[in-house]
Amino acid sequence: MRNSGLFIAVLISLGLFFGYVQPEYNGTVATLKKQLTSEAKALSAVKQYKTKTVSLGAEQAQISASSIKKLSIALPSSMNTTQLIFKLSSTAERAGFLLTNFSVSTPSISKKTTNAYRTTTIQVSGFGTYNAFRQFLNSVEHSLQIVDVTSFAIKSSHSDKDRNSNRYSYQMTLQTYWLPK
Repeated sequence: MRNSGLFIAVLISLGLFFGYVQPEYNGTVATLKKQLTSEAKALSAVKQYKTKTVSLGAEQAQISASSIKKLSIALPSSMNTTQLIFKLSSTAERAGFLLTNFSVSTPSISKKTTNAYRTTTIQVSGFGTYNAFRQFLNSVEHSLQIVDVTSFAIKSSHSDKDRNSNRYSYQMTLQTYWLPK
């Protein structure tokens, strides 16, 4: 009888193990282990992010205030087209070049844009000598704000009575960049 009691106890133990303990272990405990592994990976990513943030903060602290000011001029946080047109006009005036028409267009910003920067296109018409035009372009090239000349056209402004004049009509498309906050 003693053997049969022991046999029944072993059968009940095996039944409990395979009927309750193992399914519970494979279901709930395995799910919890996966969740724990996932959270450990997330915690590791957070630690890496914090480390990177601290190192970037240290690098940023090493940048001089004058360099940051120059960078904010080269790539401003907003586009002030009035100020840019004023700068272009005064640069042209110093070069002896007359700017006559401005047309500004900022493309619509889509959420799918992968660039962190935005662009503004400015179409400009001008009038002057070739040397004045070259001096104007040289001044624009060496200004602190980034301005690309994407296209330009030169037309003779000679009339029948003014054939010996060396003045030309110019049309340019300029593109500038800005970095929104």
